[in-house]
Amino acid sequence: MKLAKRDIRVRGALAVIALIVMGSVVGGRDQPAAATSLPQAPSGEPARALQTAARAAQESLSDLDMGKLRRQNWSDGVSNLLGPRSAAVPTQQVTGRAEPAVTPPPPPAPTAPPLPFTYIGKIVDGGRTTVFVGRGADHYEAQAGAEIEQYKVERVTDTQITFVFRPLGTRQVLDVPQPGQ
Repeated sequence: MKLAKRDIRVRGALAVIALIVMGSVVGGRDQPAAATSLPQAPSGEPARALQTAARAAQESLSDLDMGKLRRQNWSDGVSNLLGPRSAAVPTQQVTGRAEPAVTPPPPPAPTAPPLPFTYIGKIVDGGRTTVFVGRGADHYEAQAGAEIEQYKVERVTDTQITFVFRPLGTRQVLDVPQPGQ
């Protein structure tokens, strides 16, 4: 057991040393570069060395022309992301002259999906005709005024059934086959 306790102490000490080394490396990066690169002066002249370094830094800054660093004209194709926005109409170059950009056409008007019903059959009882339609495994009786899912049966004749797609008000016709066809 004594060996295990000593092993934990050694590992803990190594971890603490590793953290101290990493902290000194990271902490050393926060210091300004000028402080770390001061010239080494003889032991009696630290103030003179600082003055010489400060004078050299001032001379190098005096050669810098700040006016050259400012961008005066943003028309060279580089956009000023922080500048004011313009509401100008975008243009495109066609045959050497600027023309207004073509706006895309509006999206097409919504249309009803294809009629999902198929004709199954009809029964004629006296003067009344009842037509049956199907959609997949579902079967419906199509009479004028009946509502089947999103469709309303508007009219039933011997030759066709007129449906209205309720969301758009679009009329769709299902042909009723005639006997012998």
